[in-house]
Amino acid sequence: MKTVCSDSVVFKTAMNHVCHDVSMLSSSEKSVFLCRSLDETIALSKVFRALSFIQFPVGTNERLIRGILLQSAYEAEVKSAMSGEIFLRLIDSFIRDKGLSKLDTINTVKNTRYVSKENVWTILSQISSNTFEIEMLQTAFNLIGLEGKVSIEETELDVPSIEVFDGYRFMTITIESARRINAVLQIKTPRCLVIDGLIESLGEIASLLDSANQTNEPLVIFARGFDKEVVNTVAFNNSRETLNVTLIRVPYDVESVNVLNDIAVVCQTDVISSLKGELISSIKFDDLRFVDEILLTSHMMTIVNPLANHSVNNHVLELSRKRNEINDLALRSIYDNRLRSLTSRAVKITVPKRLKKSLLIENLDNNLRILKDLLSRGYYDCSEFETLQLQHLFKGKQFMTVSAFETSFEFLNKISSLLSTVETSVLIDRR
Repeated sequence: MKTVCSDSVVFKTAMNHVCHDVSMLSSSEKSVFLCRSLDETIALSKVFRALSFIQFPVGTNERLIRGILLQSAYEAEVKSAMSGEIFLRLIDSFIRDKGLSKLDTINTVKNTRYVSKENVWTILSQISSNTFEIEMLQTAFNLIGLEGKVSIEETELDVPSIEVFDGYRFMTITIESARRINAVLQIKTPRCLVIDGLIESLGEIASLLDSANQTNEPLVIFARGFDKEVVNTVAFNNSRETLNVTLIRVPYDVESVNVLNDIAVVCQTDVISSLKGELISSIKFDDLRFVDEILLTSHMMTIVNPLANHSVNNHVLELSRKRNEINDLALRSIYDNRLRSLTSRAVKITVPKRLKKSLLIENLDNNLRILKDLLSRGYYDCSEFETLQLQHLFKGKQFMTVSAFETSFEFLNKISSLLSTVETSVLIDRR
């Protein structure tokens, strides 16, 4: 019995030491928020890097507790921007003061504030210290409005740039045949056909090709693949200018398995599939829908179709809902790529690769996520927290997003139960 008590004291001592060191380190003014990069991984900020490699005592308990804390901080940050850093900052007080684990956050909700278009950037600058990144985001959103979409990409250029573009952009496509004029192929008001399958013979689309020839209207066909005879015949007639038909292959892989459906929504048409008992040969040319314009390059397709905005917005809402229900980072990344394609007016911020080590991309991404939380859930004024305990814990922070606050305490409560379970397991094992 004495051994169990002794082991319990040893475990609690180890837990207090690790939590105190973690909390002090994450509260340092020199620390950087944990940031989730574009590939859905946590960037090695100063805090995270220090926590990962700091030389705590080599005891088994310390290593076990540290691993649990790091994993919890990672999961919290993935769920809500800044919550990983806040979680680490609070962990020492949380473990020492059991009353904190019983904190009723409902009383704080009445202090929720909401941003407006006029003050959102001021509030964001009070939450984040990344002045340069915030100015870049503000410039980008001023061009398209807060309802627009911003993407961040690396480039070989020497300086960051901001580019506005219209249309729905798809990357995972291959042009099998087209009447190519310049480096960019512009197809005005084409009819579109979307097929979830292979076009294995010329006979399947013969009537469509005849109608395209007679009307001299451009036709774009999306499919999983095309027989070589089909590609060669279309290419030959395109070169003679008797046809203006573009064949686009959308591969059937993990990244693009649902892209055909997204393209169909943008084109305001249905996906033709043999699984629904539909035959390609029965499709009538006059039933095919138009889009305003399709732009093609060697690596990207842009579809311009303003009439589809309403249906695309509904599609995006459903995809966003599904994405938020998924914990797997790889699957979330696939949804993010689909959502990025389904934004008709957007801004692309390009960042030089040589600045990769400066955390510019991670800081931009982090501020984007904070901005999203501000717009959707609002924020708290930390000076208005009803308990002195909370005011002390968040000393030095003027504002905090509702999402980061709630997520931090959600994981604090989880870690309390988890550490208690681990402690019990350790003691039982040693008996």
